[in-house]
Amino acid sequence: MRFISRCMLQSCIAITCSSLVLSSMAAPKKPVVKTAKPTPTRGVKGTVQLAGDNARIGTTYTLGQGFDAINFTLVSAEYQPSRILLADTILPAKADEKFLVLHFTLHNPNNRDFVANWATLRYTAIDSKDVNHVLSGNGSVLLVKEGTFESIKISLKPAQKIAAWTAIRIPADVSIPKLIIQRGDSIPVLRIYFQKGDIKAVQPPFADPNDDKGCVAVKEIQGDSGAFYPSKTFDLKLDSTEYASKKIGVTPLRAGMKFFIATLTAKNGTMKPQRLFGFTFQTAVKTDDGERTRMLANTILKGKQDDRADMQLQPGEEYTFRILVPVPTNTNVQEFRIGEGEGYRPIVFKVKDAQ
Repeated sequence: MRFISRCMLQSCIAITCSSLVLSSMAAPKKPVVKTAKPTPTRGVKGTVQLAGDNARIGTTYTLGQGFDAINFTLVSAEYQPSRILLADTILPAKADEKFLVLHFTLHNPNNRDFVANWATLRYTAIDSKDVNHVLSGNGSVLLVKEGTFESIKISLKPAQKIAAWTAIRIPADVSIPKLIIQRGDSIPVLRIYFQKGDIKAVQPPFADPNDDKGCVAVKEIQGDSGAFYPSKTFDLKLDSTEYASKKIGVTPLRAGMKFFIATLTAKNGTMKPQRLFGFTFQTAVKTDDGERTRMLANTILKGKQDDRADMQLQPGEEYTFRILVPVPTNTNVQEFRIGEGEGYRPIVFKVKDAQ
């Protein structure tokens, strides 16, 4: 019995030791990692553009609500750097300006009359420099009947449609990728995203030869003799050039100087009578020694007589006159520049055959 008990005791000790060894060989427990609470993010309020449709040229859209609604269809658009004519006024573009001209139709979808005028729609042109240009009181407020120069305010009968145009004054060196049209403060609006070719390009003689997009208008017109070019109110044509080494009529000539004489024809390009006299045009020349004269109101004489020119021209009427510019005797003129009013595009003529 003692032998058995002893054996059993040894076995129990052996088992206990084995358990301790196995326990010490077990994988250690992973440490508990505390997860940090997420830092709350700062909210940013978003900006949502005005509700509306992305419109297309030639598609009709309704603007306004109820009896205030009008159907609008943009037919075409063009860049126009020349003057805009109305029956009662002139909207000239300065050297750093042009117009975006919109041609469209207005159609009354209501069962009662709708009064349409320049305030019927609001037009905002967004240019390539992200500047907004709104049709407002900056000399471009108009609604004109298509094919005429007459501003219109008309009461459209139910289902009646009219064709009209308007013009927005914009910079000479930008394109217009986007146009927003709105009926007062009503939502939705129309957004037109212009693609290449949607707006008719700037046409000669205003087109910039270095602009392949057709949207930039030059700040001065390069002209050739024998052709008319538009100025602020007149169209001008250079007929001939010559020199004179003595006084002409009562116009004196200083010693060491001669007159460069430019003979031109002016045509009234407006809808109203226009006066042509000594302060109508400002002229300057560039001589072959590289010198330039300042733009001044030089002497203007009649075409065939040595009297001062002072003439009232009717719309479309032409008149020939001479401009005298004094230059040094030992120089010849290479370039003749003529403008009509400060800030407006001058016409620059190359001079080749002055005698």
